[in-house]
Amino acid sequence: MWQIEDGNLISYSGDETDLVIPEGTVQIANRAFFGNKRLRSVRIPDTVMKISSFAFAECEALESVEMGENIKRIGEHAFEKCSNLKEMILPDSVRSVQDAAFQDCSGLSRVRLPGQLMSLSNRVFAGCCRLKEAVIPAGVRTVEKEVFSGCTALRSVIFESADTAVWDNSFEECTGLEEESMRRIPEHFRRPLELWINSSGSGFALRLHNRQERHFVFDDVVCGSLEGVLQSLKFPDSAVQEEICGLSGREAYEAGMDPGWKETQTLYWRGEAYARESAEYDCLMDRLYQAVYDQDPQFRLDVNLLKGAKLYLKKGSSCRANHVQTRAELFWELLRFANPEMSREDAERMAEAGRKSRQTEEFGENGGPDSEMALSRDFTRVKTEEDRPRIVVLGGSFNPPTAAHLALLKAAVDAADAQLGLFVPTPFWYVERKLKKTGHQEEALPDELRLKMLQSMCAGDRRLAVDESELRRPKGEKSFTFETLEKIQEHYPESRILFVAGSDKLHIIPRWHRIREFVEKFGILVAKRRGESPETVIMNHPFLAEYRESFAVFKVPDWLDTVSSSGFREKVRRHDTSAREMVTKEVWELLKKNGKIPEVIDRFREEYDFLSNFYPAEIEYGGLRYLNSEAAFQAQKCLTEEEKQQFTCLPSNKAKRLGRQVQLRPDWEEVKTALMEEIVRAKFSQNPELKEKLLATGEIPLIEGNTWGDTYWGVDLRTGKGDNHLGRILMQVRRELREQTDRKDEG
Repeated sequence: MWQIEDGNLISYSGDETDLVIPEGTVQIANRAFFGNKRLRSVRIPDTVMKISSFAFAECEALESVEMGENIKRIGEHAFEKCSNLKEMILPDSVRSVQDAAFQDCSGLSRVRLPGQLMSLSNRVFAGCCRLKEAVIPAGVRTVEKEVFSGCTALRSVIFESADTAVWDNSFEECTGLEEESMRRIPEHFRRPLELWINSSGSGFALRLHNRQERHFVFDDVVCGSLEGVLQSLKFPDSAVQEEICGLSGREAYEAGMDPGWKETQTLYWRGEAYARESAEYDCLMDRLYQAVYDQDPQFRLDVNLLKGAKLYLKKGSSCRANHVQTRAELFWELLRFANPEMSREDAERMAEAGRKSRQTEEFGENGGPDSEMALSRDFTRVKTEEDRPRIVVLGGSFNPPTAAHLALLKAAVDAADAQLGLFVPTPFWYVERKLKKTGHQEEALPDELRLKMLQSMCAGDRRLAVDESELRRPKGEKSFTFETLEKIQEHYPESRILFVAGSDKLHIIPRWHRIREFVEKFGILVAKRRGESPETVIMNHPFLAEYRESFAVFKVPDWLDTVSSSGFREKVRRHDTSAREMVTKEVWELLKKNGKIPEVIDRFREEYDFLSNFYPAEIEYGGLRYLNSEAAFQAQKCLTEEEKQQFTCLPSNKAKRLGRQVQLRPDWEEVKTALMEEIVRAKFSQNPELKEKLLATGEIPLIEGNTWGDTYWGVDLRTGKGDNHLGRILMQVRRELREQTDRKDEG
């Protein structure tokens, strides 16, 4: 029942409803109980330290979980869609709860979060529509995106610390949240997803504006706002400067209307003259903002929270000759604290690019006087040169190609508005060498077969094709992505080549072969899954940020994470027929045709309906004659012969229904499997035509596949789990009948 290796609980195949995880278990593996429809309660011992991704996901009957005192991490989607789970008491040992861990637990009404928890990851409680109260412990530094999204019953949120940062959409669609509770969420700690800095805004947007009230001293001058200092620079008189510096932001703006400085392009501070466009003036501005950063805690906190946000500046100017500070200069002063790797030139270039992209998006080609200006790279846009056609390249082993590969390439082609999407498979010898490390090199598929499968997937979309150049690479010859893309570029000299990479690869991209040439010549499309923020990774890495114009980010469907070639091979290895759902119909048929899918009968219907107990074949058992095997089996639950007699004239469906209502004989659980074997044996022994059909199935494995969660008699096709007792009985009876036939032939 329990499959445990080195303390890692991999799976459970029993049918108990109330479980106690064995002592000594250290980790509950990915998908260990995924989709278990019987499980009602589970007790986890103190030895367990980690609950992995999807471990209990979709256990719809699960009502209670008692966790041990040493669990440190709960993985992504660990309890997702456990719709009957009523409460969750997390032990104090828990430090990390990953993305969507309790997403769509629609029955969850009470949660206790541990004091050591440092953050609430994306969508942890999203869709928990019965959750009424949330207490955020003092140790939680950040409430990430959409944590409580869709918690419509949420009435109260209590923050134990005023220092907790909250994303703007953390409480999205919390329609029942009281205004008083929302006021408890510290406004000044709400981390923005998109921010338009403007003087008429509110909260974060207003606080970052120069007119916001500040309290600091700059070169011995007491100041009330950044706007005051900026406006005072227009006046050479130090006394006038000090007066304006002490004004509020709006008063200072009105006091600084004198346009005289524009003629000389000269500004002043404490008796010194500064040319508007000079390095000295830039240094003065840097010193000013550094003084505010050092002295004003609110400003310091706000700019430190800018990481990961898309910033826009409302209106503003890009002309230095007309303003003491331009958009790009403000952008630089705000962001240099959060991103020390950024240069002033980068800031100006990004601000100008952002201004143009926002103008085009909002106002068409001519822009408009009130255009917003993007202050960060728009990663949803692919950098293009004029009207060059684009080609998207997806490389891989494709052993075999899955539905996820197809969806990924299509999503990339759509995102880039590309004319062509190319699958580029690696050669057989390379695939075999990789699989040898896992001990499954025999599962490497030949080049010709992988090519046919990829071509079959492309047949339904004219935009997709297969590039065979890598398949022809001689055995042992090294190959790098850069050289592969160069070969493709030779075939399509007028096109821009875009290479697809997962966001998990971003940290190693700077180490790629000839990487500077790579990002200068080609683009990289980064696949973004839910909960990931590749944009932030790019902007926070010096090399990636330097070449950020070569990157574009596109979203992929959430289900892609659940489908992989290795997962497919593993399912095929254990005769799990749900593997067919991971590939297209055409790929499945090609694999079967080429003998790569062990044949299995897993659905007892249509031509194999005779294998089902519901099949209308009369049998005699225990002195009574029944219309079908199901009626005979259900009758054996009864205590008296009179009760059994009721089943003799019933069709299979009514017999099963009545069998649920009778009083069970006390030894039923101990004898039911043996009784089933006797009844199945009687069915095929007494019906010669069915015997011949059973023998005709040869040695093909028989699996009673179902979708209603019966894991005792069959296998749940949705999870691939089950004991398959009925299938085993059928194969045992088949062996017996074959041996009888062979003996008769020999005689």
